[in-house]
Parts: sequence; C-alpha cells; structure tokens
Amino acid sequence: MRNKNHKTITLLGLALGIIFVIIAGCSNNSNNLTQPEFSPKKQAKFVAIAGCIEEGSDIAAYSTDGINWNATKMPEINCWASVCYGNGKFVAVAGNDEAAYSEDGINWKTTKLPSRTDWTSVCYGNKKFVTVANRGIAAYSTDGVNWETAKLPSNITYGKSICYGNRKFVVLDYKKNIAAYSTDGINWKTARLPGDDDWGISSWSNVCYGNGKFVAIGESNNMVAYSTNGINWETARLLSYKEADNYGGMCWESVCYGNKKFVAVLFNSEAYQRSAYFYNSSSNKAAYSEDGINWTSAILPYANWTSVCYGNGLFVAVTYNRDKAVYSKDGVKWLETTMPSFADWKTVCYGGE
Repeated sequence: MRNKNHKTITLLGLALGIIFVIIAGCSNNSNNLTQPEFSPKKQAKFVAIAGCIEEGSDIAAYSTDGINWNATKMPEINCWASVCYGNGKFVAVAGNDEAAYSEDGINWKTTKLPSRTDWTSVCYGNKKFVTVANRGIAAYSTDGVNWETAKLPSNITYGKSICYGNRKFVVLDYKKNIAAYSTDGINWKTARLPGDDDWGISSWSNVCYGNGKFVAIGESNNMVAYSTNGINWETARLLSYKEADNYGGMCWESVCYGNKKFVAVLFNSEAYQRSAYFYNSSSNKAAYSEDGINWTSAILPYANWTSVCYGNGLFVAVTYNRDKAVYSKDGVKWLETTMPSFADWKTVCYGGE
C-alpha cells in the first residue's frame, strides 16, 4: 500500500514538473520573442516632388515630420505636376501619359494614363483616384495603377485643380469662371464660378475642401471663391489691398485645410517680379482663414511658393527654384527647413495614416 501511494505521488510530481517546465519554457520564449521593428517606410509621411527643370526631373523627397527630409527619386524624368495619397498609395501624375504610384512614398513604379497630355492635378475620394488634364478630360482609377478615361463637360477646356469633399469631386477650369462637379468622378456637371465686370475672369489655380466648404483661389484679382456644395459659389477677397501692399494681381498658387484653418500660399514667377507691373514685395506672403471667407496675411521667408499641405500637426509648403521648405503649426508663424536638393519643388502631400 505504501509503495503504491509512493508511486502515485512520484508520478504526480513528475507530471507537475513536466507541466511547470512546459509553462516556464513558453514564458521564456515569450519574453525572448523579437518584436518587429517599425519600418520608416510604413510610417505616415510628407512626400514632395519636383516639377519641370528644363525638360523634367526625377527629384523627390520624403519626411516623417515635415522638417527633416530625405532624398528619393521618381521612376523617370518628367514634368511631375501633382501628388496625393489614398487607398494605401501615393499617386503622382505628370506630362504625356505618365503616372507613378508608391506604397511608401520612397520606391515608385510607373503606370500609364489613358491620354498623352499634361495631367495637372490628382486627388482621392469615394474609393477612387481622379486626375484632370489641361484639356477637357479626366481619368479615374480604384487602385492608382489601372486608369480609365472620363469626359469632363465640353465647356471645361483646362482642368487645373481637383479635390474631393462633401461626397463630391470638384474641378476648376483655369481659363474660365467655370467648375465641374461629380459624385463618382466619371459623370460630370458644370457649375458657374463667380466673375463679372468688376472681378473679371480669374485664372483659378487651386481648390481644397475643409470646414464644410470648398475654397478656390485664383491667380489674378486676389480672389477667393467658396461653396458648401461645389455648385453654388460666392466670392471674397483673399487679402485687402492694404495687406497685399496695394497690389491686387497676386498669383495665389495653392490652398489646403488643417488645424481648423485654410492656408494659401503665393507664387510670383521671377519674370513677373522683374516686370514693372508685377514687381512687389508681397510675393512672400501666405494667408490664413478659419472660414475660407475672411483672410489674414502671414509672412514667408521667400517668394514663389508652389504647394502647401497639412499633416502630422504641421502645414508644410515647398517652393520654386530653391532647396528650402517651410513648416508651421498654426499657418501664421513659419520656420524654414532644408530640402535634400535645389529644385523646382512643385507639389507636396501627406499620407500613410
């Protein structure tokens, strides 16, 4: 009897020991597991691309904080015009029939657009990328790789800028007081932008959406147009003549929304600045607004700003013919930073989150 009990206790002890060893072993392995490293390539980031330098460029850069930038390259030399982020990809468009896409903003691949023309702007919304060109055509893609043609209304002759908001795509015509809107990026209707004898026709350069409205800026007459639905538009002055140094023909190039503000940046080409009519000290201005209607000026370090975007708590703007960019938390006070190379930085966006 004693021997039997002894054997039972011994077997029980052995079993418990085995269980303990198994548990201890699992615990050990768990503690020693190598945690996967967080790759910078998968982080949200700013991506900036250079446009035309003589016959084109393949210069690009990326930054996870909008301050420290790293060089990268586009897959080919071209006149890159616009970049956006959506559906896990950065997508850029250029002249001819070229586009490019990247999952990390660093390594890019080329793809083809349906027509050989100068594609000017691209955005993402409603589960598709949509791009427009300087003719009355558009293209759309669900993956940023395979594209199909869409036709803009016949009176849209120069699609300059496109954005998405309030369940609509909106396109500006650069040469007319006309816009187009679409819920699917394929079927489009025309809308009238403001313009009369007092305002004249504005070369509408850029449009964005935020705070419940579309806001469009013009290259001439210091105009801004705004709309809650992309169909019915009203006008305001972007800056007063006093804030604009008594100068009305300011070439506003880019506008974005973030941190409860719209921010617009100004571009004046060097040729314009050298001419008697266009020369002025105000070409290094930005402007900001909480409602897209009432604007206040801010000072940038240089002139000729080409693109502004918002992400990671910062506004970031890039400039023409320099190795500089600027960033701001509030769109009012700006600090400069250095880009990896001297270039005609054309477009910047934020994405990856």
